[in-house]
Amino acid sequence: MLGSSPLAPDEAKVKALYEEARGALGSLHKQIGLAEGDGKGEELEREVNYSQMLGMLANVTPELSMFSSWVQEVWAGVDARETMLRALPREVRGKMREEWHTLHNSLYLWTRSAFANVLLACLGDRTEMAHSIEARPPFLDHVLSEYVNALPPSVKLAYVPDEAEAEDDGANPVAWRTDAEFFRTLKEKWILREAAKPYITEELYKRKKHPYTAPTKWPRDGPLYRMHASLLTRENIEKLGFLRYEPVAEALDKAFGPDADGRAFRLCNFVSTWVVIGQRFGVQTARAEDWAGYQF
Repeated sequence: MLGSSPLAPDEAKVKALYEEARGALGSLHKQIGLAEGDGKGEELEREVNYSQMLGMLANVTPELSMFSSWVQEVWAGVDARETMLRALPREVRGKMREEWHTLHNSLYLWTRSAFANVLLACLGDRTEMAHSIEARPPFLDHVLSEYVNALPPSVKLAYVPDEAEAEDDGANPVAWRTDAEFFRTLKEKWILREAAKPYITEELYKRKKHPYTAPTKWPRDGPLYRMHASLLTRENIEKLGFLRYEPVAEALDKAFGPDADGRAFRLCNFVSTWVVIGQRFGVQTARAEDWAGYQF
């Protein structure tokens, strides 16, 4: 397994698995409220050896159409994917384009963005420390990280068709297609599983990773809806100064109930957070004249 993956010489199989996985990820992103890709990122994808991470990270951000017209003018032409890419050191971008494997490109982008700012912050330290829990994983030891970074992709995401199983114990909240070939034949964290195999049960060893996602559907007129409704008023939105009220009201209408839209729910969380920050810290209303003539 430390050599090249058996997938390497089979270009047709690699392409088929890639397209299958890409389609499944698109469905997953839609379910948890991420925007759909705009199809304009092919050139940027080539810069990162066709990693999908840039697009996934950019899709978290709200659409420009919900902002005030003057904000839209200031930000016209800005591509969040390109912004993230250009923020990386020139040396790193060169390695991504010409040396690193696509998997390693994705891992680097994830580590430099959502891993530090989301997983280790609000989902890690802030949640854990708020409840007096110390849960920093030992895998963040820099010596271990440097060693693992140098390992080939084939031991991190291994192709194991001989062990293919359609596993689904019903606990996975995410809409993976468990009958899909990529799901059955690609084993994530293979080397960690092998290292831990003597010490864990066979059930744990074979178990597919189940990503945790918080619920995105909540009842209309429930406590969470009432909290958002109390924050997302016309007065509060206009006090921010950089948003249009109509898209926010539309998002609130679509974000709750049995047919809730995950993207709308995510937008409500964004805007309610901005309202609370503005109120708690006395943030002044954003004004178009303060940005006159400014463009990114």
